[in-house]
Amino acid sequence: MKNKILLFLCLLACGASQDIKIVKEVKRKGITITELEMYFSPGDHGILPHRYSGPVIGYVVEGDYFLQVSGGPLQLLEARGTFEIKDRIIHLWGGNASNETSCKVLATIFGRPDEPIIEFVKDYPREDWQAALNNANNQI
Repeated sequence: MKNKILLFLCLLACGASQDIKIVKEVKRKGITITELEMYFSPGDHGILPHRYSGPVIGYVVEGDYFLQVSGGPLQLLEARGTFEIKDRIIHLWGGNASNETSCKVLATIFGRPDEPIIEFVKDYPREDWQAALNNANNQI
């Protein structure tokens, strides 16, 4: 419950406009597994740079998802695309790559029980959203 409240407050504080639902949270010795359903409206480019307390795997259910982690390439994932974010890597961008259609993503976070599920990284440099999206489009 603590992780659910913390995730909600963090997203609210940074002005997140996507609809994020915690589908399931399972706690076992040494691990908290949190399943998220994320809906991004057209043009919603996600939240501020952040990291999770453990690795993340994800699946794009519908739409086009834009993703970049620190030191990694810009990625445009279409429906049925998958992604992985390694343990504690900074997640620069994660949002809807389209200004016309919505996007739905399922993600599973394998976190540590005594740590916040998400930590925002203040003042972490990243390029402008539109420039990042243009660069991703030029790579495909």
